Amino acid sequence: PPHTRATFIPTPPLKHLPQYRRRALVAENYVTDDDCGDGDGNKRRADDDASGSAAATTTVGPSGIARIPTAFPKLKRGAGLAGVSSFLHHFERTAPPARKINPTPKSIREDKVKAKKALNEAKLAPLIEAYRKEQQDCGGEFTNGMNCYNTLFVGRLAYEVTSRKLLREMESYGPVKDCQVIKDEKNKSRGYAFVEYEHEEDMKRAYRAADGMRLEGRAIVVDVERGHTVPNWLPRKLNGGLGGT
Repeated sequence: PPHTRATFIPTPPLKHLPQYRRRALVAENYVTDDDCGDGDGNKRRADDDASGSAAATTTVGPSGIARIPTAFPKLKRGAGLAGVSSFLHHFERTAPPARKINPTPKSIREDKVKAKKALNEAKLAPLIEAYRKEQQDCGGEFTNGMNCYNTLFVGRLAYEVTSRKLLREMESYGPVKDCQVIKDEKNKSRGYAFVEYEHEEDMKRAYRAADGMRLEGRAIVVDVERGHTVPNWLPRKLNGGLGGT
């Protein structure tokens, strides 16, 4: 059966490929009779014919590669190497023209943002200068006599929180001198307030403990009054503020 033959009969030997023989290529870089400068081109041709007839048989070298005798003349020195140097005179030698870059949608958006930012900075420049002057003149004391070094800023207040409710919560850390919820022109809360304590130690205690306290279901943010106590400070309306709080 076929499966028995495949199991017990050995595999026939492989058919080997014929031995590779190197071939000599004819190129345009060989010396011809016209290239000989000594005028004995005919003598060289006769010598080449004689050597060709004497070595008509093919010999095998030590490496097993066949040596095929050729009757080509001697190769020019260095003529077998070629490159692009002979074609350099075809290239342009003048300076390239100026590259024109057309605007892309991304670059157009970036230019608009830069122009808007520059316009806003020019608009806020006089306001920032006036704010800097006020910071230098106040010396840590607000216009209404409030001591800014004993004052806390309370933000993220619910609009239902009044000054009385906030005072009730903040006076648990110490005696409060003043508590004001900032309101707009329509007498509505703007969501932040300032609390001034009698002593600086009470202010520091409230600063550490009251941050994150919930009033009317909202977590408040408590920070020191930076507008008149921290140099080079700018509020958010003047492109300042801490951000992320």
